[in-house]
Amino acid sequence: MWALLSEVIVGDLDQRRAGGFRSIHAFHVMYNLDIQGLNPGSGAQIASLIQDIKRILISKRYTRCTTGRAVRYGRQRLASNLIIATKKLIGLRTYQGKGVGALERLQDSLTQIIQ
Repeated sequence: MWALLSEVIVGDLDQRRAGGFRSIHAFHVMYNLDIQGLNPGSGAQIASLIQDIKRILISKRYTRCTTGRAVRYGRQRLASNLIIATKKLIGLRTYQGKGVGALERLQDSLTQIIQ
């Protein structure tokens, strides 16, 4: 899921910047660190999205059925879950009066992956 999110961020947000963002590393996710190379306006939006995705993953992990074997999800299903998280965060940030431009571009890119 993190690889897909990194791919969408690199492909959409920072395609015109030299030396821009390359990927999300585990330490960005685990320790909530600033991601270097993102546009200043999109950094806070991406950080909020990462925190919301972590919350969703933890809640799904504790409420899922245990089958005893590893479950692999396809690219479209992962993109769909990222779209759901992005929509929720867009609604929250709109309600709070904060910017959502980067999140809307991410949502459009994720929608293209599904189609």
